[in-house]
Amino acid sequence: MIKVLHVLTDKNVGGAGRWLLNELSAFDREKLIIKVILPEGSALVPRVRANGIEVIALSGMAESSWDKASLGALRRVMEHERPDVVHTHASLTARVAARLAKVPVLVMTKHCRQEPAGIAGRIANGIVNRTLSDCVIAVSDAVGRQLVAAGTPAQRVVTVYNGIAVQDISSPDVTAALRKTLAVSPDEPIIGCAARLEAVKGVDRFIEMAKLLVRRGCTARFIVCGTGSEEARLHQMAEELGERIIFTGFVDKIEQVLAAMDVLVIPSRHEALCLTGIEALAMQTPVCAFDVDGVGEVVRDGETGLLVRDGDTDALAGAAERLLADDALRKRLGTAGRELVLREFDAQTMARKLETLYASLLEKKKGRGV
Repeated sequence: MIKVLHVLTDKNVGGAGRWLLNELSAFDREKLIIKVILPEGSALVPRVRANGIEVIALSGMAESSWDKASLGALRRVMEHERPDVVHTHASLTARVAARLAKVPVLVMTKHCRQEPAGIAGRIANGIVNRTLSDCVIAVSDAVGRQLVAAGTPAQRVVTVYNGIAVQDISSPDVTAALRKTLAVSPDEPIIGCAARLEAVKGVDRFIEMAKLLVRRGCTARFIVCGTGSEEARLHQMAEELGERIIFTGFVDKIEQVLAAMDVLVIPSRHEALCLTGIEALAMQTPVCAFDVDGVGEVVRDGETGLLVRDGDTDALAGAAERLLADDALRKRLGTAGRELVLREFDAQTMARKLETLYASLLEKKKGRGV
């Protein structure tokens, strides 16, 4: 058995938290023992415990990569737990604590885009990731290339795609009930966007696209799922759309809303991989998106969706119009999308790759007598 200790500093359920919950739904309990360190009061605590996983909730743990005040507490927990692997998710503090606690293997997952770095930054990234990681997991090939370009040694970088717990496709009755709840008639197409309401997610670009489509005579309703700091500004931007746009707020069972959509739009400015795109394709909902970072590894142009040049809102509107106008195309892309998810983005696939990676890294350490 390999004992793994995950460390997340998230207090809300973001991308890393959703990754963790998917991993906990799929890992082999005969191969791994998993425990999770979280900040006390994190929204993830009850969700992790619901999977039968022990949570170590640290009081005062900050929601930041570097938190000197928590370094000692993290080190003490690791020395007490004596894990074989510490798997961190953006916590530099946890990586330092793991090295001080002499944990055999240290893994980090990079869930977001790696920003470009100058010469000094590349040198610093190289030193940090050689010293504080035995392996850096990129959630897409695009992020892997960005990590290497920014100084992380290529031999330390491995791509492991995010996996989701694939749900059954919603029945027509469930979809009809949801449309009724949203006050959307059966004959109105739905074009949706599901994302945190933050600048990086580009929901403002979705609203501009919606305005273009309405001016062209599009009869669709537009749905925005999510919350965030830009909520008030986005509501103001959307005023001229009136009842044509619906803000749902946070949605717990997002897959049901995604299944009700005719088209999902991903307007992000940056997107390491795009978990929402994976979730939509699992429901056979085709996607159109700006071609940024790792989005094209999920939204494969002409195969599972349509890609347009980043920032070309007119082209994005055109892609949405094309999908709405062609039932056969939507069906073909949706069917291929679900097949892709089952083949490459299933939580079981991700879990098996992680188990193999942990075992391989531990074996290498043993071979070196570490």
